[in-house]
Amino acid sequence: MPEPHREILTLRNLLHHSYEEIAATLGISVGTVKSRIARARENVRSLLAAMCPEFPPEAELRDWFESPPVGGRYSAAVA
Repeated sequence: MPEPHREILTLRNLLHHSYEEIAATLGISVGTVKSRIARARENVRSLLAAMCPEFPPEAELRDWFESPPVGGRYSAAVA
């Protein structure tokens, strides 16, 4: 995966930064942050579909990405 995709997904999905925080960190607009995240997630979806047939292309992004709850505390998804 390209470094810019890794970086922006790390900031959003692992470090739980807001769009505004990511924009400030990277020196880009919030709109650019959102579009880059969408492209990076699509890249992950394509990679998973190619490498792991158990992750079908029709799966929802929320199957792979979880945002922290409103209180900001992260917990693993429960099926």
